[in-house]
Order: sequence, then structure tokens, then C-alpha cells
Amino acid sequence: MTADDDLTHSRVALANGDPNLSIRLAWSGAQKALRAQDSDALHRAMELASTIESASTGRVRKDAARLSAYCNACLTGAGNDVSAGSFLERMLGNWVRRTKKCPDCAEKIAVDARVCRFCGYRYAN
Repeated sequence: MTADDDLTHSRVALANGDPNLSIRLAWSGAQKALRAQDSDALHRAMELASTIESASTGRVRKDAARLSAYCNACLTGAGNDVSAGSFLERMLGNWVRRTKKCPDCAEKIAVDARVCRFCGYRYAN
């Protein structure tokens, strides 16, 4: 299924009175849209989340608000050019660090490192 399929099924579930299924499908559609770098689908997911939020209560309402914020952050954080890696790195900050293993001492170091800080191994440029 594509992001658009999930969003369509989400609208149908909401129309049929099943907001729980609707929000699950909307999240699935938003995640697929992010992976596919489809900003139009993310806009549609954000609009759908607002609709679900206004039509729901309790946990579903909170989940819909989170989905709307998530889609908005994905779109504005990437300057409307959807990029999963850069958004996740900014969102998680220092938790997301790309590393490589030194072939000499097996310690983890930054991907961009030219010299291992533990053993001094030099990488070819």
C-alpha cells in the first residue's frame, strides 16, 4: 500500500465512525510519505490529522494532534523538501550519530573522522 492508499482508507474509517483505525492508518500514510519524500502526501496527512482531531476525543485526539505536529515538523524542518535523515538528526539531536568502526582498534568514531581518536589510525581521503 502507498501513502495515498493509507490516507484514503483512513478517511473511510473516519467516515464509518472508527477514529482509532483512522489515526493508525493516517500515521502509516505519513510515515510512508516521509520515506517516499512525498511532501504532497504529508500535507494531506496533516490535513487529515486536523480533521480527526476535531472529530475525536481523548487519546485519539491527542494522537491526531501529534500527527499534525509531526507532519508540520517534517515539512517545515526540511523547507518543504522532505528529507528523512536530516529531520531525524535534528529531532533527536545528539542521539543520532553516524559512526564507523575503526579497522585497527574496533572503537566507534564519527563517520567524517580522518583519524581514529583512540589509536591514531589514518583513513585515506
